[in-house]
Amino acid sequence: IQGFMSYGHTLSWYQDISSEILPTPWVFSLPVMAYRMLMLVWALWLAFAMIGWIKWAWKCYSEGGHWRKIEKKVSKKADEKETE
Repeated sequence: IQGFMSYGHTLSWYQDISSEILPTPWVFSLPVMAYRMLMLVWALWLAFAMIGWIKWAWKCYSEGGHWRKIEKKVSKKADEKETE
């Protein structure tokens, strides 16, 4: 026998100590349909928010002309050859 102060032929048991009045448990319950409606509302909000966030991100990304054509830099030597 091993455990809390147990040995040989002596077995010590553990017993909880509490007051006379135990706390009363309570449960908050909703129907499954309420949960489903809450998830639907959250999913719709998330979808519309994502559309707004994507528009904002695209505006930030494309600001400053990222899609303009890149003009090639002409060196001075090439400029002098063209003017001759």
